[in-house]
Amino acid sequence: MIETSTALAFPKRDLYRVSDNPFASTKFDSSNLTPHRDPEWWARSAVILSGSVGMGHTMTARAIASHIGRNNQGYAPPIVDAVELMPRLAGKIYSDGYLTLARRAPSILGKLYAASDAQEKLSGLALTMDRLISRKLEQFLTDTSPDVVISTHFLPSRIVGALKAIGRIDTDLIQVITDFDAHAYWMVPETSHYCVAAEPAKKRLLAAGVAPELISITGIPLRHEYSMPTSKSEARTKLKLEDDAPVILVALGGHGANNFTPFVKGIMTMTEAAQVVVICGRNKSAKENISEFLQHNAQLFPHLKFTVLGFTDAIHTFMAAADLLVTKPGGITSSEALAIGLPIVVISPVPGQEEHNAKYLLENGVAVDCPESDRLGVTLDELIAHPETLSAMSIRAKQLGRPDACSQVTHRVSEVTLRRWVSAQVDGMSTEAFFDELAQTSLVGERVVFDLDNTLLVGDSGDELLKFLDQTTHKRLKLLPCIVDDSCTMTAKLGEGPAAFYSRILASSQSASNPDAAVEAAYLWLTKTLSGMTIADIERATAAAWQQASREGRIGIKIASVETLGRLMSLGARPAIVSATNQATVSWIIRNVVNPNLAEFDNEHNIQPDEVFGVSSYCEGGSTVRELLLSSGSREHILTAQLHTPTTAFGGKRDFVLQNLSKRPFFVAGDSANDFAMLATGRTHGWVVRGDKSGSSDRYVERFPVGSAERQIIL
Repeated sequence: MIETSTALAFPKRDLYRVSDNPFASTKFDSSNLTPHRDPEWWARSAVILSGSVGMGHTMTARAIASHIGRNNQGYAPPIVDAVELMPRLAGKIYSDGYLTLARRAPSILGKLYAASDAQEKLSGLALTMDRLISRKLEQFLTDTSPDVVISTHFLPSRIVGALKAIGRIDTDLIQVITDFDAHAYWMVPETSHYCVAAEPAKKRLLAAGVAPELISITGIPLRHEYSMPTSKSEARTKLKLEDDAPVILVALGGHGANNFTPFVKGIMTMTEAAQVVVICGRNKSAKENISEFLQHNAQLFPHLKFTVLGFTDAIHTFMAAADLLVTKPGGITSSEALAIGLPIVVISPVPGQEEHNAKYLLENGVAVDCPESDRLGVTLDELIAHPETLSAMSIRAKQLGRPDACSQVTHRVSEVTLRRWVSAQVDGMSTEAFFDELAQTSLVGERVVFDLDNTLLVGDSGDELLKFLDQTTHKRLKLLPCIVDDSCTMTAKLGEGPAAFYSRILASSQSASNPDAAVEAAYLWLTKTLSGMTIADIERATAAAWQQASREGRIGIKIASVETLGRLMSLGARPAIVSATNQATVSWIIRNVVNPNLAEFDNEHNIQPDEVFGVSSYCEGGSTVRELLLSSGSREHILTAQLHTPTTAFGGKRDFVLQNLSKRPFFVAGDSANDFAMLATGRTHGWVVRGDKSGSSDRYVERFPVGSAERQIIL
């Protein structure tokens, strides 16, 4: 089944089988689109694949499609249900078989999960069987030839991987894993990028040999409502719930629910007064059985007010109104609760992925386990009687929650597909062809120039340092005024940290009479501010900021760039690492992150301290700029004289290359329009593709068109 939509939230859907598919008669064509002019430009050459085994995979697919529609003038890629395209009997067995085992024989399901997760032979046999029942899906993919596939279920992912492996399709595969851990079936070597829910899934993929730059912790995509939180009071008013009694939300799920009447009986043993909302989803028999049971036993619990509902489209509002969620730990429901900041009581996890989900929630202090139904009332009483415990769980849940997961996923898709677009537009050499040409060449004495952020790194180290300073006592640094231009001097607000103030400065520079000069003023302000810290202070803060950002998947190494740098160094080239980030931060990253990664590529040479150039707020004698400011009346002269170039992201890097290197460098790598001036100084240059700088890619093609004298490679 294929869903196509030009609407934002699928209020009405047109459903097509492949034979009626409007896309089947022609291949996707994005040749007339460009990233700069078309938001989510890749969406018109994309397809979202899912599988209707339970509702979670489909809900994730629809959340992604809806998000793309809101950001792409109402257009969303089609959603293809791999199970619906199977032969009727095979699809019923595939979908209903899982649900039947989950309800009636969960222990058998757990054993099957563990066996298939551990044995490669079973995985290979399963792939053979999957391909036999997925002929229509294979035909759809070969007929339409999408540029990018976003998959929310492992079965279509494995089909895409198999077709790529034998050369039948050439597409980027983005996998969106819908649980907190990753089963072996998700591990498809042909994957361009993995979007995972949490650290356990990332660790599992890394252990299986997946390169770190192919993994992003994005969270599980959720409906738009979860990024627009409603206050508890507003939600209760809307749902006509009382404000002065706790609300317990019981979400049984529409599929895979076992006999939950014992858990309802457990809630009846509560001594605390509460409002209990039981949502049964599409499980009509559960709703009927529970409603009948409660009606016959209402006299036993006068202090409890029960509401039993079937399917509701307002689950986010019920979560916003609740104090506690009692549920099976499915990936989607758990992620929705985390996005709201709702503590969870875990009941009856299905062996396999739900047990892994439960472990993640329990270990992170956002849930308590209640395996025995007759203990549920006691568990709920204890939590309600200790509001400080619930408050701590709620805070931690919000910290883990990722309501912006849709945005994060589409950002990663943009990054991956932008590489395809740039490669198609630029007459660039492949990295391997580049090194084949250099194989017999010595680069001894030649210089190669790499930017630090974000050419060697995923993420921006300067931004992460400022975020960290905002969260620590360093936010009490004295924030000096910033002279944006002749008519605008900005001062920090009360309690404003360096990151927040710096963001305001940069935003104001866009309306300045000379925006480039205003940005230079922002860099100069930042240098003055950080000069209030010692080198040791900044290095300690950098280490802590790096660790925090890397744990959360915001920063890391661009392996292709580091490998290219290492291979150039092995041919005798000397590096120059330039950055508009402060010198102490850049030096720490080179020593502790880049050099150790260079060693993995059989490179014998580390980058030396005198080959690293950042914005320095330190003088040759070791004194800080601030110390000199205190002893001199000529502030600007001292700052200008003592700062190393590059002082800005614009002409400063070019000036550094021209002033400090004895001849034109052999190779220069950059990632944004700010680097064009520097790139032009190189005899060869590499373009590091970044999805969040799509406009720069357009300008790169214009600046270095096909047939230009400079040689280019795409990293």
